[in-house]
Amino acid sequence: MHKFILTLLLFVGFAQMASAQREFANLELPLRQPEDLVTVADDNGNVCLYFYQNSRLHFTLVSPSGEVLAQHEIPYRWSRDPQVLGTRVTDTDFIFYSRYVNGRHEYVRPFAINRRTGAFRSLQDVELEKERNIEFVGGFGDDDHFYMLYTDKKDRLHLY
Repeated sequence: MHKFILTLLLFVGFAQMASAQREFANLELPLRQPEDLVTVADDNGNVCLYFYQNSRLHFTLVSPSGEVLAQHEIPYRWSRDPQVLGTRVTDTDFIFYSRYVNGRHEYVRPFAINRRTGAFRSLQDVELEKERNIEFVGGFGDDDHFYMLYTDKKDRLHLY
């Protein structure tokens, strides 16, 4: 009897969790590989979607009600896929950070989407003054900064 009641309680609990999820937008995106989609949301419920396809950057800004506020398809000036390392939300923008390598030089290349209007802007590239013989591990951001993590052959970590 106890097992039946416990099973019934678990079933009701899972059913409530499943019903709490609901669709708020139905978007048609020219996306072939869903794993390439990068999303970021702000505290107001706005969602910014990003993906790269056919040498173009695609951005879509969606309101909390599911309305598409802005949609951009921007030709990318280099033919290689920009490797998005992380995102950050500021008071005015959604910022996507990508990494660009040109020989021994490495750059952080940020893109910004205005949270209210959806306007796109490309921010100034920042060249990293890094040590030699270090290997890129990953990147991450917090409320105020974006960081890139590297390691060397002696397993030391370098944070930029």
